Amino acid sequence: MLGHATQIVSELLGDKLDPISAEPAGPTFAIVADEWTKGVLHERFPDHVERLTERFRDTVEKRLAKAIVPILGSKPIREVTRAHCEDVMRRLPVPKTKSELSRETRRQYAGLMHRVLNLAELAGYIDRNPLPRGWLPKPGKLKRFPILLPYEDEALLACQRIPVCYRVLWGVLHREGSRREEAVELTWREVDLQNGVVDLDENKTDHARFWKLSPGVRDVLTWWRELRGGCEPDDRVFVDEHGRPLQFRPLADLCRAHLVEAGLDRADLFTAGPNKEHFGPHCYRRSFVTRSLANGQTEDWVRQRTGHTSSQLYRYRQAARALAELDLGEVLPLDQAIPEFRAVLRNRVAPAPVAELDPALPSGSQHHLIATRTTREGGGTGRRTSLRC
Repeated sequence: MLGHATQIVSELLGDKLDPISAEPAGPTFAIVADEWTKGVLHERFPDHVERLTERFRDTVEKRLAKAIVPILGSKPIREVTRAHCEDVMRRLPVPKTKSELSRETRRQYAGLMHRVLNLAELAGYIDRNPLPRGWLPKPGKLKRFPILLPYEDEALLACQRIPVCYRVLWGVLHREGSRREEAVELTWREVDLQNGVVDLDENKTDHARFWKLSPGVRDVLTWWRELRGGCEPDDRVFVDEHGRPLQFRPLADLCRAHLVEAGLDRADLFTAGPNKEHFGPHCYRRSFVTRSLANGQTEDWVRQRTGHTSSQLYRYRQAARALAELDLGEVLPLDQAIPEFRAVLRNRVAPAPVAELDPALPSGSQHHLIATRTTREGGGTGRRTSLRC
């Protein structure tokens, strides 16, 4: 209508009126989202816009491309309305079956649209975010997850039908409490084997953590690195049986399959219901927190290793009290739980007992006798032991 009115006024004035150029539409929703994920908005507003970590950026880009950009991507950001965003939410699968999106995942999709529109307001592309306060769906209920008990951990790690590469992974997760994403992306540069510590800089919460490894973990990781051979500082610590980087999605099915392979059949590990889930890779982290609190470790000790806040640890306390009543104790040190590593220890050369020395021989001959006897009896050949994973 503005164009028609301008044409009429122009004709009345004898075509002396300069044509009014159309107001620029501005960037599209997809462009604003791309400026966020690629770090452009972080460079413009470093005090207000965080730089996304590589893992979180990949997740954001996949979700935007899957369900949001196909609907909103080509629309100018100033034309995006609440109705458009609700149309995206209507097209998302509802949480009725396991194959569909959970309530919490739907909330995360809504949060992405809300974040992009907030950033558009910050950048001056729009005057105000069209989504009102309280528009985000309510968080889903906190479900209970099963934990792995110490005797089940022992059976799992002792099962040599399971490739040792996965048993090392499960054993470390259960003893260090790190997130599954952190373990999958962990590099040798972040593990100080000399001092037995982990120095984790980039993670989900952008809160750097530094902690001492649990008993036996350093020795097993040292052996694991030697077993693989030729590892560079930026190589992944954990790989599959073919030496390839681990993938997130298959880990959940593999985790439960390995429990079955180890002969574990406790129903709580494999059943899910309205208020609980079955066992998955993230349950090693939950098991670590629950077990540590049950065995008397302080919340500060747990937070140093896991990065939880006090409010997040609150939901573990009830399960920790219940586990403490079972009095099951702590898991075995990792170097005692993996049979292949125990075999390596047995084959290492050890000094002979002092009682076996022959007092009639000169001291130099005694030392020669000790070296010969321990090498012969221990099977030492000077060659490095190699095991297939």
